Amino acid sequence: MQQRLSTSAVVVCLRTPPNIEIGFDWRTFQVPQHFEGFKGVSPGIHFLYSSASNIIRSGIFLEASPRQVIVFTWNSNEECFQFVETVDNIEVWRQSQYNVHLAIIPPEADKEWKRQSSYVSKELLEKLNLSVFAHIQPGQVDELYGNLSYNTGAVVRYISNSARTPVFTPIPTERRAKNCSTPEQITKFNMDATQRVESLLAYYTNLENGCTENREENLRKGEYLLLGEQQVSFVIFMLLFSLPALEQWKKLTDLLCSCDDMMHTHPQFFSAFARNLRFQLEAAPCDLFTDELSADNFLRGALEKLFDVADESASLDSSLKRNIERLKSFVVSNFGWSFREGKVFFSMEDNLEDEPVYVPYESCASYLSDDSKDVGLANTESPSKAMSRAVNERRSVESREFQSRKQSLQQALDSVSREELS
Repeated sequence: MQQRLSTSAVVVCLRTPPNIEIGFDWRTFQVPQHFEGFKGVSPGIHFLYSSASNIIRSGIFLEASPRQVIVFTWNSNEECFQFVETVDNIEVWRQSQYNVHLAIIPPEADKEWKRQSSYVSKELLEKLNLSVFAHIQPGQVDELYGNLSYNTGAVVRYISNSARTPVFTPIPTERRAKNCSTPEQITKFNMDATQRVESLLAYYTNLENGCTENREENLRKGEYLLLGEQQVSFVIFMLLFSLPALEQWKKLTDLLCSCDDMMHTHPQFFSAFARNLRFQLEAAPCDLFTDELSADNFLRGALEKLFDVADESASLDSSLKRNIERLKSFVVSNFGWSFREGKVFFSMEDNLEDEPVYVPYESCASYLSDDSKDVGLANTESPSKAMSRAVNERRSVESREFQSRKQSLQQALDSVSREELS
């Protein structure tokens, strides 16, 4: 422990008011009396965040070097920490009065943070408008991509000491690729996200602007940046409760779970993704993705696509298969879902009341007979679109009953949020 402290960094938090909520990396606590900061901070990227007087959480990414002192002070007007300076002479601080009131970062907490931020770099944070030592706020959903479009560069004006919100990389939304001319190619393009992920990697490294030197090296760099953005979006969602970050994390996760071809050509990249996703699900609250309101059924469908590829491909890289199997085992044991032969089966505890039900025409002809005149059905041998609507109307997620229940619940949640803010 003493050797670790002698080579680590120190983060000093001056004038911190007592009893506010403060967090460093993956640990959050109430500030005790005479708190002055943290010691035992490992080199690399870290995250300092706080919340006071019912104000939304805000945070600061910082980069620590060995034996360095990073000084912040509490801004009582903005109710957040503000960066002051870095000091390379750590011995001066060790001999000062502040050293007595520094909290030690436990090794296990540092290890957990490294698992969640292994691909986060200073360069990536700059791309996402989250510069090191800048004040960061959660942002709103309509600010997800700022004013950026997919084919524009992320030019962000720097304003010293101003609060920033994340500006994430736009996700390709094309429904048809330029080189897709047959129905089979169009279908594959929409079911397999390989081409869209390749476009995203090129966007990260400016390859689509004509930069072809060291192409393989640039693509590997793009993979690191993409994995890092998936990690950053998860961290900001979990620690700042940011809805834009949650949306970006969901989109990136779903996209990367849908790359059939690319999983065969980039096994190391997808091994890292499967490992990161398992770490993230392990760190999240156990009910976050089993609660229908928060999950929105996104994770089930995404994992089903990922597991399908692993189950159906005999030529998939063995290391990638192992990482996917570990992810699958965790999901099965912790979420109560079971996957067999590439298909997802829900446990008996899942509430399927509002799930759509599809009934064969032969099984429901008698059911429709009394209502056929009302819905304008013809007595034909094959089911029409009107028949399908009548069969599924009562159980569909688009039904008036379901939408009414969803709207009422959302109004109740909004009411609670307004009461908390007031």
